[in-house]
Formats: sequence, structure tokens, C-alpha cells
Amino acid sequence: MRRIARRHTDRSRAPLTCERGRLDSCRGPRRAHGEGARTLHTENIPADGHAIAVALATGELLRASWAELALAFAPPPARAVPATVLRIIDTSLARHKPHARIVGIGVAFATEAFTSGFVRFGADARVSVDLAPRFSASVRAGFRHALPITAPDGTVTADALVFGGEGSVPLFSRDARWNLDLLARLDVAVISFGATPLGGANAGAATLASFEASGGVRATCSLTETLRLSLEGGAGGAIIAANARDGSSIVSGTNGALFFGALALVGKF
Repeated sequence: MRRIARRHTDRSRAPLTCERGRLDSCRGPRRAHGEGARTLHTENIPADGHAIAVALATGELLRASWAELALAFAPPPARAVPATVLRIIDTSLARHKPHARIVGIGVAFATEAFTSGFVRFGADARVSVDLAPRFSASVRAGFRHALPITAPDGTVTADALVFGGEGSVPLFSRDARWNLDLLARLDVAVISFGATPLGGANAGAATLASFEASGGVRATCSLTETLRLSLEGGAGGAIIAANARDGSSIVSGTNGALFFGALALVGKF
């Protein structure tokens, strides 16, 4: 057996171990994240061509190692990657880069609760667009049903249509499997109040608009290349509240502090 070895600090060089008739192994950067082995049979290669075969096999191993550095969910490399290698990766992948997925379409189960005791829940349809690497905008529309509230003269019910807009800033790269976004939201809720009176009390119905602002965070997990599951929550309040009254007293509505939460499933296109 003869050994071809060279002390190296650059990942573009690899110490090789050779046996007669075959290249037994290439110890070093076959993988960007560990060592591996490559077997090359040379029985049918002329002796004066062995050096070229070894060089080609080594190049293959290095290219495979470098390609792993471009994987979205690959662990970090065991050692620093030279700038030359990074440039080669960028050049090699430039013509093969996948279409950027910047549009998201999804559905969410959402709820909002106010310290006044008004709690509504329902579903949203959502559309988002990544306007920049560190900024996304989205719109949503959905239906809400509110829990009934008991008042001295009866029970107050409510349903609402909610229309909202949102800006978000990711704290990590969009390619990361797990991410955390900061949110700023503005919603308009068109609320239809109804009442079931007790005894001889009078009751009426009204439709009012509530303008609400809030902020929070969203945690996202990439289930597949195109599917995202997210959980979000935060707090805010009504800029202009919509309230139902029993006489002069507010018995239901969007006054007070607001707390929101949502579980969403979004596809990226």
C-alpha cells in the first residue's frame, strides 16, 4: 500500500489513501460535516492514467462536499469554509436556484379576547407577500362568533366580519426551518350585536365597526418545502371601540385591552 498524504488547512485539499488496483478511501471533506470514503476501481485503467483517475475522484468528492453546504437544513460545517469555496458554490448554483416562494396562501383558527369580557373566535383566509428579505405584508378576512354575555336585562350575542392587514419582520433567515416574526396588525371588525331580553325589557340590534391595533410574535415551523405551520399571539386594543349597552352601561364590546392568538397553516408559492 502506498499513501499519498499532505497536511492541509484548506478544505479544497484532501489526504488520500490508495491501494494497488483501487482507490480505497479519501479521508477528509467528502462531506462538509464529516469524513467519508470513496472507492474507485482502477483495474481497467492504464497505470499512466491512475493519477488522472485519482484527481477526478478527488474532485468529485470535493464537489459533493461543497454542494452539501448549500442545503437549507444542513447542520453547520465542522470547520470554516474558505471564501473561494463559497464563491464556487454560488457560481455553480446560480443557474439552478429554485423559484423564490414569496406568496403565502393559508387558513387560520383565530381568537380575540377583550378585558371587557367580549370573546370572539372563528376562521380566517390569509394572503401574504414577502416584499423584502426582512419584511412581509399580509391581508386576511374572516368570520367571528362571540360568546354570549349575560346582562341584567337579557343576553347579548354578536357575530363579526373581520378584515385585517399585517406587517411582519422575521428574526432569522426565511430558509430556516424554525423562525420567529415580529408582528404589527390593524383590523376592522364589523360587529352585529343582538339581544334576548328578559321579562318586559326592550331589546334592539345594531351593527357597529371596531378599529383595532395590536402587535405580537409568530413562531413558524416549515413542515415541507412549501407548507408552514405557525402559532401567533399578542396584545393591543381598540382605537375606536364598538360596544353594546344596557341602558347607560356597557355590557359587551371591544373596549379594554385586546389579546389575540391564532394557529395557521400556510402554503408558499
